[in-house]
Amino acid sequence: MSSTSSSSSTPPGHSSPLPPVSSSSPLSPRHTVDAIKRLLGQTMRICASDGRIFIGTFVCVDKQKNIVLSNTDEYRVGGPAQGRYVTMVMVPWRLVVKVEVQSLSTGMVVARNGEDDEDLYT
Repeated sequence: MSSTSSSSSTPPGHSSPLPPVSSSSPLSPRHTVDAIKRLLGQTMRICASDGRIFIGTFVCVDKQKNIVLSNTDEYRVGGPAQGRYVTMVMVPWRLVVKVEVQSLSTGMVVARNGEDDEDLYT
């Protein structure tokens, strides 16, 4: 998969691009909601601070920024290469280190503490 250094690509089936990830220019609440709606049903990879990686379908986010994924596989860094299926999972925002969204047209779009990540798999 290729990676991008900007999240301004248009996901398949959507007419407007995702806004760029930037900590210096906060989005209005309306733009934030629209951006999250465009992520519904997309495959996400979430890296947690406790060494787990969750790969699943984005379902929702709550007011506290906790992320809910369905059809999720859980992997442990340094553990067995085979993950385990955990169906639906809620990842607390305080554990989130990095979020990647898979886009069929451009590979992965990355959000990580307001920065872009050039190398996803090292």
